[in-house]
Amino acid sequence: MSDQDIKKALDHFTGLSSSKPEKHIEPVLNEWKKMQSMEKAPQDLKDRGWEEILKKKNRLSGKTDLLKNVAVLKRTKLLNLNNVFKLTAAAIVLVVISIVLLNHKQTQKEIHFENAKIVQAKSGVLVNRIIKGEGSVIREGDLLESKGESYRLQISETVILDVQYKSRLRFYSKDGITYVDLREGGLAAVINSAIRPNKLQFITPAGNIIVNGTIFYTRVLSPEETYVCICEGEIELSMKEHSQVVKATHHGAYTMGRKENAEKILPDIMKYHQDPLLEEMAESIHYKFKWKSEH
Repeated sequence: MSDQDIKKALDHFTGLSSSKPEKHIEPVLNEWKKMQSMEKAPQDLKDRGWEEILKKKNRLSGKTDLLKNVAVLKRTKLLNLNNVFKLTAAAIVLVVISIVLLNHKQTQKEIHFENAKIVQAKSGVLVNRIIKGEGSVIREGDLLESKGESYRLQISETVILDVQYKSRLRFYSKDGITYVDLREGGLAAVINSAIRPNKLQFITPAGNIIVNGTIFYTRVLSPEETYVCICEGEIELSMKEHSQVVKATHHGAYTMGRKENAEKILPDIMKYHQDPLLEEMAESIHYKFKWKSEH
């Protein structure tokens, strides 16, 4: 979240703007709105909040003494007691939001191609028409084709793919986004982390799969149709004119593509893959499925 987004949230809370803040900030704002007094807030946090508020309201210069500015504001009755409470609470919200967002940003992961390698391949993999085996490093732009059996590819410490027989794919990045371009065949993917939103996408001829901490399977059925099963988590199925966010705790299958001259995303059944495969992949990157922990 940018500084501008945080400012918008503060504007909304202080009544300077009617525009609503981002949805994931609202719970934090609502929590502070419930406060009946400011006695629970540490003094240093109050002081930091006042400093931000004073700058925000453009009443006085941020370089002058903080406590003196507060006294001036009270003496001149620019703020009544209700406003004092409201603005102080809003300032503390700003500080809390900043801390929460900073921590969240630090947990998000980037994908780095220098970490990509083949971790399992009984029959080898054709990489740019040359047979490569286990341990081989994959470079951005390499064309990978299944030689005889499926193989396993680890893109990073938190992303692993099981690529099926007769599959053809290529990796590349553009504008900070990592793309897995699946032209033929199918693959299962386990992502054990919070990937920065929209930073990892799978491309198929029929449409794209946008992921963010997800386990799924996909298979190219034809140039106009792709099968996708969201095994756990959330993905966005995106086509030129139509997109849909789908969620599942234990398998939800769909087919996306063009039918009767229109883009459609239709329900389907689980096929082409099984839980033992996903569980084995997950174990290799230290991920535990939620459905396993619930039963």
